[in-house]
Amino acid sequence: MGGTSFAAPRWAGYLALVNQQSSGKGHGTPGFINPAIYGIGLSSSYAADFHDITSGSNGTYSTEKGYDLVTGGAVRMESP
Repeated sequence: MGGTSFAAPRWAGYLALVNQQSSGKGHGTPGFINPAIYGIGLSSSYAADFHDITSGSNGTYSTEKGYDLVTGGAVRMESP
């Protein structure tokens, strides 16, 4: 269990809770956060905020610099 099929629904649920709580307190909601995430990816803080997985395999595909089929994306956010 893992990869984007696991992570994407968890992020969607998390953001739904954030939107619900923020709205319940009379504040705005973050809503669609992709522009902010992609903005970080294009900024000078990219290396500090993201970690590209460059070694490993899932048995079928090997990782490589940039996009790869093992992680399902170009980068993975580091845990806080």
